[in-house]
Amino acid sequence: MRSKNVKTVITTKFSPRTQQQHPMQDPLASTLKLCFTGDWGVGKTCLLLRMTEDRFVEKHEITFGGDHKTKQIEVSGKLRKVNLYDTAGQERFKTITTSFYRGCQGIIVVYDITQEDTIRSLDAWIMEVQRYLDDGSVIKCVVVANKIDCLEDPEWTDRKEQLQQRLDTGKAIAQKHKLDFYETSAKENIGVEKLLLTLLEDVVSIEVKASEKNGPIFNRANLEDKKEKKKKSFC
Repeated sequence: MRSKNVKTVITTKFSPRTQQQHPMQDPLASTLKLCFTGDWGVGKTCLLLRMTEDRFVEKHEITFGGDHKTKQIEVSGKLRKVNLYDTAGQERFKTITTSFYRGCQGIIVVYDITQEDTIRSLDAWIMEVQRYLDDGSVIKCVVVANKIDCLEDPEWTDRKEQLQQRLDTGKAIAQKHKLDFYETSAKENIGVEKLLLTLLEDVVSIEVKASEKNGPIFNRANLEDKKEKKKKSFC
């Protein structure tokens, strides 16, 4: 069910030069940055496309390094520009992948319940992100079990017990690290909206509480956005 305080108002890329500012937009805290991470082939790109374009692509090009899409979403009464970053899962791109973490408000660690190897590496991905949580660069991290539609797929009937076991294992790993756990299917659009909206609500809530206690949070994502606009102004 869609949250009463959060609703998507625009699904196209934001351009301040061509689009009039929404009256509820807060220019001081309008940008949020979320990042997908995890092994190659777990469905990060598919989740990104489902969140931003509400479509599913069965086969697509492999992500090299990283990619991103932008969407405007109303969160707790304020219009936010949300930058969603997709990262490569291959080991040779690890350095590039982790460079996307700094400045993120939220990181989504994804694994695939149909691939045993992605469960084995889940701890390693979480530990990598944990460093950024510890130094305050990242506000929140969540774990996502993707492709849960396969639990009801006749082609997976004889392996349903294995899928359920991997789902439970991922949940246990998330609990061990004290992280929220979500179940999604980009293909069937199951749990995707809940993941996005709840994560955004949580991030904003944490920011508001920290701001009330310690003053405004230094938002690296907003700073990077302002630098990019400044560069364009000299072109």
